[in-house]
Amino acid sequence: MGEISAPVAVYVTQRIAVLQEIASPTKADKAELKLLTGLAKKLAKPSFALKQDFAELKAAAAALDKAGAAAGMMQPPVDEGFVRANLSLSERVELVGDYLAVLTDAKHDAAVGKSLAAVTSARAAAAAATTAGKRAAFLARADAAVSATLKKADKYVLVDFDVTAVPPTRFRSGDSVPTTGGRVAIPRDSGSPLAGASVVIPKDDIQNALTVTLEAAPPFVGGRDLPAGPAIAVGPDGTQFPVGVLLHIPFQLPEGSSAIDLALAAKGPPATTILPVTPGTDGTMSASVTQFSTFQASIPAPPLGQPGGPYHLQMFVVITALDLGEV
Repeated sequence: MGEISAPVAVYVTQRIAVLQEIASPTKADKAELKLLTGLAKKLAKPSFALKQDFAELKAAAAALDKAGAAAGMMQPPVDEGFVRANLSLSERVELVGDYLAVLTDAKHDAAVGKSLAAVTSARAAAAAATTAGKRAAFLARADAAVSATLKKADKYVLVDFDVTAVPPTRFRSGDSVPTTGGRVAIPRDSGSPLAGASVVIPKDDIQNALTVTLEAAPPFVGGRDLPAGPAIAVGPDGTQFPVGVLLHIPFQLPEGSSAIDLALAAKGPPATTILPVTPGTDGTMSASVTQFSTFQASIPAPPLGQPGGPYHLQMFVVITALDLGEV
């Protein structure tokens, strides 16, 4: 906890130290010091829940609105807090989507969808807010709404199925995944070229906790094959899985190609083409892999001599003549 407001906390601590060193502070210096000292007290309280992080962001945003001429220096750390708040919301909204993919009861599905709409509405209001304080207040409302939505979704999955149907815990790239498994993902609205990429590790497919990374990599599909998306390095490279993990990566179809032509290229070594893949409606495709590597969506070239591929023309010349000796 405390991740969202951490940039502001660092700034406040450093700025207070600077203001306290001023030998002859101006009226404005004194006002800023008083404002930041009050904010520092709020940020210093131990944080045990995400809602407190969002409350701290609200306090920081309110202080920014009151900072006057000093607001320019304070703006960047508060903006970073907003980025982190939206990332937290995006990750949990996608977890709600994982629950919706499991639910089969129409009433339960509709109830979760309705709760999720409140999150979307609050985030839209935050984006349109005219002050930092209002923006933070709407984000805090979205946080409360998504927490309530997840609680409701979890309840319905347990009612309709059992604990084994609960979607895997979501992690970020660079997090340590326990032996109970989980999904390491890059949120779809992250702005990253790898947005939507994820890898799902089943329970007990690793013997020890594993730090999993999803990172952009240089494209490697070429020759007669066509690249159909960005390359992504899934690490630790070479890690093997007895059961196999489910990899989701973004794809963009080259002109003239079809989703049925898609394959997953693995850089290796050895370089391999993995089939089948399942294209999704969200711009990602999925495939089961048994080893971490660098991957890229591709359109493999047809084999030589096959429709759509190069042909080798061979000519046979047969010469016949009448054998006059037998006439």
